[in-house]
Amino acid sequence: DNLAFWAKYHGLPRPPLEEILERVELGSRGREPAGSLSRGLAQRLSLARLLLLEPSVLLLDEPGAGLDGRSLDLLRREASRAAGEGAAIVWASNTPEADLAPAHRVVELANQGLRLQPCAPGRLALRPGEMPPPPHLPPRGEYRPRLLASVLALAGKDLRLLPRQGGGLGQGLLLGLLLIFLFSLASAPGQPLPARMAAAVFWTASLFCQTLLFSALYALEETDGQRQGLLLTPLPLQAVWLGKALGGFCLLLAAQGLLLPATAVFLGQGAGSSWLPGLAVLLLADLGTAVLGSLLGALAQGSSARESLLGILLFPLQAPLLLAGIALGTAALGGPLPPDPNSWLILALAFDAVFLAAGLGLFAHIYNEGG
Repeated sequence: DNLAFWAKYHGLPRPPLEEILERVELGSRGREPAGSLSRGLAQRLSLARLLLLEPSVLLLDEPGAGLDGRSLDLLRREASRAAGEGAAIVWASNTPEADLAPAHRVVELANQGLRLQPCAPGRLALRPGEMPPPPHLPPRGEYRPRLLASVLALAGKDLRLLPRQGGGLGQGLLLGLLLIFLFSLASAPGQPLPARMAAAVFWTASLFCQTLLFSALYALEETDGQRQGLLLTPLPLQAVWLGKALGGFCLLLAAQGLLLPATAVFLGQGAGSSWLPGLAVLLLADLGTAVLGSLLGALAQGSSARESLLGILLFPLQAPLLLAGIALGTAALGGPLPPDPNSWLILALAFDAVFLAAGLGLFAHIYNEGG
C-alpha cells in the first residue's frame, strides 16, 4: 500500500511492486503495516521507494547509519546498480574508506572548508590533470506526474487510513452528536425544536466535525518526515491541498449521513417538500468548508500552528455558508422556504470560489513554512 500510493502520486503506470520489495528483501513482509517496521527495515522501504521512482539524482545523507551489515550491503549494491543505469549519486559519509570506493569524485569537508578530490582505485587524491572524465551512461526512466491522478491518490489514501484510526472522524462525530443531544434537552419532551433552530444545530455540529476532521487528515503526514516526502514530489503543492480537501469532503458527507438522522430523531424534525434546494446547498456548503478546512488543517500542523492569527481570520469566513445552509436547510426540515432561495445558492457558490482562490494563493506558503 505504501509503495502503491507513492507510485500513483508520482503518476507511474503499473509499477512492479512485488519485484521492488524482493530486491530490498521485504517480499515476505509485504502485508505488514509500514509503521510497524524496525528502523533498518523502514530504511529498506525508503530504498524501495527510490528504486520504484528511478530518480536521476539520489541524495543520500549517511544512509548507512543504523543499518546492519546485510542492509548496508544491499544499499551499496542497489546504489551501484542505479549508478550503472545512469543515476547521479551524492553520498555523504563519515566512513570514506568503506563507502567511497566506487566514487568518481569526492568533496572533502575539513577545517570548515571544502576540497574537491578525484578518486581512482588504490589512492584517494589525484593531481588535477589526472581527473577522470564523467562516465557516459544511458538516461534513466522518466515519469510525468498528473495532477488529477495525484489528487485522487492522496484522497484515496486518506479515505483508507483515517477511518481505521478513528481519531479525528470519531471525535468529530461524537462531538456533533453530543451537541445535537444537548439541544434536544432545550425543549419540552415531545415538543420539536423549530426547523430553523434544528438546521442551525446541524450545521454547527458539521463545522465542529470539519475542524477535527481536517486537523486529523493533515496530522497523518506529521510523523517520520512524511510531509517532506510530499514537499519533494515534482508536483505543485496545491495537489496536497486539493487531495486533502477531496478526502475531507467525502468524510464530511459520510459524517453528515449520521448527523442528519440524529437531528431528525432527537430534535423532532421531518422531511419538508423543498428538499432539493437543501441538498444543493448541502453540497455547495460542504465544498466550501472542505476547501477552507483543508487550508485550516494545514495551519494547525507543525510550525505553521503558530500562525494562529490567519486561522482566526479565516474561520469566520465560513459564516455565509453556514447562513445559506440554515436558510435552505430549514425548508428541507419542513420549515418555510426563504423568499429567494436561488440567492442563497449563488452566495454559497461565490464563497466557494473565494475559498478556492485563497487556497491556491496561500497553501504553498503555509505548507512549506509548516515543514
